[in-house]
Amino acid sequence: MPFADASFDAVVSTLVLCTVRDLPRSLAEIRRVLRPAGKIYFIEHIRADGFAGRVQDAIKPVWSYFAAGCNVNRRTERAFDEAGLRLTDVTRTKFAPVVMPVIYGVAEPAPR
Repeated sequence: MPFADASFDAVVSTLVLCTVRDLPRSLAEIRRVLRPAGKIYFIEHIRADGFAGRVQDAIKPVWSYFAAGCNVNRRTERAFDEAGLRLTDVTRTKFAPVVMPVIYGVAEPAPR
C-alpha cells in the first residue's frame, strides 16, 4: 500500500482476507501501516474443525472458482498469530444457513 509505516490508528477488514492471494504478505502490510497501539477490526469466515473442515478442503477449488477466489478453508486465526498480530477480543459464531465458522473481533500488533 502506498502509505508510510505506522500511518493508521485502525484497519477494518470485512470478509477480505479469504480472497487475498498472499495472506501472510497482506497481514504483514496491514501490520506495517498500523501504529504500534493500533487496532484491526475484522470479520472473517474460517476453516472448521473435524469433518466440516475436511469438507471445506474438498470443495475449495470449486468454491474459489464460483466465489471470486474465496478460500473457504483459510486458517485465519493462525495467520494473524504468524504475522505478529495478537487477537485481543474474538467472538466465534457461524453464518446461517451455511453454518460456516466465523470469527470477528479486534487484533493488535504483538510486541516484537
